[in-house]
Amino acid sequence: ADFIEASMKHNMSHYPRLFVGIPFTPHRGRRFITAAWLSAEERAEVQRELMQGVRAISVRANVGVNVGFPTEDEGQVLTQQGFIARTARQAWWSNRRPKPYKDFRDFLRTLRLKRAREIAKQRAALRDANVQTMVIDGSLDPDAVTPELMSEVFHSCYVPTQLKNGNVETSNGEYRFDLTEDFFCSLGERIPHRVLLILARENDGRLLGGSL
Repeated sequence: ADFIEASMKHNMSHYPRLFVGIPFTPHRGRRFITAAWLSAEERAEVQRELMQGVRAISVRANVGVNVGFPTEDEGQVLTQQGFIARTARQAWWSNRRPKPYKDFRDFLRTLRLKRAREIAKQRAALRDANVQTMVIDGSLDPDAVTPELMSEVFHSCYVPTQLKNGNVETSNGEYRFDLTEDFFCSLGERIPHRVLLILARENDGRLLGGSL
């Protein structure tokens, strides 16, 4: 957001831009892929060549480049190549170490009493409203993640969220989203073992919301 505001302040176009990363996924990982059999020195050399290639395309097209969440070593090479590092903060939750929480109640016991009671009250309200939560882990049961289920997630979760936040275009009277129903269904067809769903349903089975 700071870069966008700075571009507007100086009457510069922030978009279009070249993006190197995984769309919609703020997850750190390698962005300049090299062959696994290369040595460390060879890998670094190939990475530098790739980065120079990205810079050349940027100059030729007169657009900026954004490399999203590269690895630490890639970030160092990018800085050496003249890229500007931008700090991004994320909040990650992991189980307690070295002694993990046994269950959710065990976790609540570590909180202040007022906060623990608030959470317990919220969970009780969901039970009273006949809302059931379920975890569908495709790595444990790939058959549970079906194209039909992913289609339901698209229509009941993704579409309402995009409409609420205005992330939609219209063409010939039809809505157009960044992701399509076919994309969601393809997750259930091709990589169900890589899908983790947390869903909330009413007793009648209606899907209220979820997380993918």
